[in-house]
Parts: sequence; structure tokens; C-alpha cells
Amino acid sequence: MMDENFLGKSRQERLDILERAELEAARGDTRTFLITNFKRKSHDLPILRVNISVPKYRLRNGRTLTYQLEYVAKHTVDKDFFSADPENIEAQKAQYEILEKMINEERLLETFQSTQKKNGEIQTEPLVLDHDGFVVNGNRRITAWRKLLSDNPKSYGAFEYIDVVRLPPCEEREIVEYEEAIQVKPDIKSEYAWHCRIGMMRQRQFIDNVDPEVIVNNYKLTDVAELNDQIGYYQLAENWLEQSGKTNEWSEVDQNEQAFKMLYEAKKKRGKKLMPHHEMALEAAAFTLISTPRQDKAGRLFTQIPELGKSLEVIVDKVAEDKGFLDLPEKERFKSFAQFVTIKTNEREEVKEKSQIIFEAIEEAKEELKGEKNASFVEDKVNEAIKCLNQAKRNFKSPKNPSTIVSNMDKILSLTNELRKKVLEDKK
Repeated sequence: MMDENFLGKSRQERLDILERAELEAARGDTRTFLITNFKRKSHDLPILRVNISVPKYRLRNGRTLTYQLEYVAKHTVDKDFFSADPENIEAQKAQYEILEKMINEERLLETFQSTQKKNGEIQTEPLVLDHDGFVVNGNRRITAWRKLLSDNPKSYGAFEYIDVVRLPPCEEREIVEYEEAIQVKPDIKSEYAWHCRIGMMRQRQFIDNVDPEVIVNNYKLTDVAELNDQIGYYQLAENWLEQSGKTNEWSEVDQNEQAFKMLYEAKKKRGKKLMPHHEMALEAAAFTLISTPRQDKAGRLFTQIPELGKSLEVIVDKVAEDKGFLDLPEKERFKSFAQFVTIKTNEREEVKEKSQIIFEAIEEAKEELKGEKNASFVEDKVNEAIKCLNQAKRNFKSPKNPSTIVSNMDKILSLTNELRKKVLEDKK
């Protein structure tokens, strides 16, 4: 646990320290740093030298937006834990935990450790603070330095004082717009998690009531349609998390953007033909494939979701035939399929079993589609049926459920008569 003394001074202390640093900078030959895209213009700001314990984290942080939702979901804190009070030390500690996990995953600590050992420049550009001393740009860097300094002050004492610049007084809206500008700028910094990026856009549109065209411009999107598409598959991920009993646990979908994007595209391609019961079945099957552990996916996930949309009716009928609800009316059949393939327990074996059933139905549907293009398809299938029936006859043993077999044979006779009628009609 990080010592709270490292996590920022009180508001008045921060203001006093920053103002003294600015006065000192004004008296000497001070280095400056150019800030662009703030209030729609550039600002050449003096670089200030302050103790690493001075700045606080800015809790409205796009890079951690969905991870904050996950923290709230997993801890007994209020929903407004990160938004109620930006000075709250418990929220600051939680933000440190989130950022610490991020820097560990990005191996940022190792980068700074290596730089220190080589006696290289440990800070190539200053952190950007708002006028009140909250970190706008550089949250991960200051977290890495705080951790190194806290764990080993003797080796990493160089991190005790850091370079910062202080933005002029401004509105919250202007800080958000600046953050949007720097987060889409290509540079050496790591990208935002896909769900954080889209979560920021959704927040801007539906909470801040920003015009969609402005969001499109700020995030360098093609048009409003692209914005709607991204929010659309973000919502599918949100639905999957809820259905999986993992509401707001966004780290669970860090690697699954492409899967939800494909599901969204599969739904979109069906257009007006996608009735509510079709949508229910498509989402249920896709969600089960997405639930499959990565080591079990064997490259199937991204290729099979589009096939679900393309051959949904055939896939549903194949599972329905196998599980005994093929005779239900269409809407009930699709609902029964959705209920059957939906994961109930999240147990690994259930997930593997149901995803395998879906996968096999998709493969059969693809084979059937290939066969339909082949003039000998019907003849081949009839020969297969004869072969299977002959095998059953040759290896006959007293069945456990004779009534079921008789019922199925009646269905075979009915299907045979229907197919025979079609063949004779086609012959004419």
C-alpha cells in the first residue's frame, strides 16, 4: 500500500507550492515547455521543479474510466466514489492501485529502472498539471516514479523532485478537450484501452451532451456513423459482462474488441431481417463463444462470429434438431436455442461444451452451404442416410428407448416422402 504522504498535498498546500515555484521561475532563466491544443492554441509554459508528493491524480481520467467502474464493482464503495470529491485520499489511493496495475502490465517500471541504471535522462518532458495541481498528463509516469522511490529511496532518489508545468485557470470542459487532443495524438505513449476510449466518447455524448460532430472531430473519426458503430459494440461488451455476472469488470474484455466488433457487424449486415428472436439467438451464441477461455479458442472466435450471422437459421435448426425442439414454431425455436446456448454457471466445462456444440453446428452449416452449390448434394445426402440406416440394421440391439426410435423413424418416413415428392416434381 502506497504511503498517502506520496499521493498529493492538500489543495491549499499545492496552490502555495506551485505559486512559489512560478515566482521563482519568473526570476531566473527558466526552461519552458510548449503545450499545444489547450484552449485551441499553444502555450509556452515555465517548467517548475516540485517534490513528487505535491501533485494529486486527476480522477476524471479517460485512460482509467472503465477501470474505475471495475474498481467500484469489486469494492464496497459508493457509485460516485471517484467523482464525489477529487481530494478524497481513499479515492486517490484507489487511483494509484489502478495505475500501478497498468504500469506493471506495460513494463513501465522496468523502463525507468533501466534508464536509471544507465544514468540516462529520467524525465524527458514535464508532467502537465491543471491550475489546482491535479495531473492531466503523466499519471502513469508519476505512479511509476512514486513506486520506485517508495520501494527503494536510496537507489531512486532522483525521482524525489520532478518537472511539471501548470496550466492556466480554465473550465473542466477545456481540460477534457485537451485530454482528448493528446490521447489521439500518435506518439511513444501506449494507447488507451479500447473500452476506455469509447467510454470517454459515450460520456461526452450522453452525459456532457457534446454534439456528436464535435466528438468525431476531436477523436479523429470518419463520421458520426463510425462513432455510433463504436458505441454499439461497446454496449455489446457491456451486455456480455452483465450476462456473465461481471458487470463493469472491463479488464475481462481488454483483448476482445475485435470479437464484439464482429458481432456488431454481423447484426448490422442482417439489417431489417434481424427480428428480436434472431437477435436474441445470435447474441446468445456469440456471447458463449466469447466466454470460451483463450487457450481453448484455437483461433475459432474471430472467424466463427460472422458465420453465426450468415447462417443463423441453419445453425439454430441443427442444434434444435439435435436437442429435440425442431418442431417448435420459429420464434419459440429461436428462443429455445438462445436459452440452451446461454452459459448458466460460467463453469469451464459448460462453456467448452456449449461452444463446441455451436462450433460444430457452424461447421455443418458451412458444409451444407457448400453442398447446396453442388448438383450432387441431394444424392450424396440420401446415400449417407441409406448408409447410416444399413449400419443401424446390421448392428441392431434391443434399444433402451424403443418409443423414441419409432418416433424418429416416423419423422424419417415423413421427410423421405416430402423429399421424394420434390424430386418427382423437379423431374417433370
